[in-house]
Amino acid sequence: MMEYKVIEMDFSTLRHRGDIHSLFNRIFGFPKFYGNNWTAWAECMESMDDPDAGMTEIRVEPGQFLVLHIKGIAPFREKLREDYDCLLEFSALVNYN
Repeated sequence: MMEYKVIEMDFSTLRHRGDIHSLFNRIFGFPKFYGNNWTAWAECMESMDDPDAGMTEIRVEPGQFLVLHIKGIAPFREKLREDYDCLLEFSALVNYN
């Protein structure tokens, strides 16, 4: 049986480029040296099953799936298309690795 950890996120308040990094940082507890860019985001997300990495406060067990339930994705896509595209691309990268 597959196990899921679901994280609720609301993108409807994101207005400016980079706001998404502040939101993820606040919810996931990225380290102080988080670079607020997509490469740094991927590094943090890839390490969620490694508690010794110290890259995020949220953990998933090996074999467990993380599901992002995102509200307000349509306005985010319209206002911040570049960040939207990066979220899709880097999520695919994290899931591939």
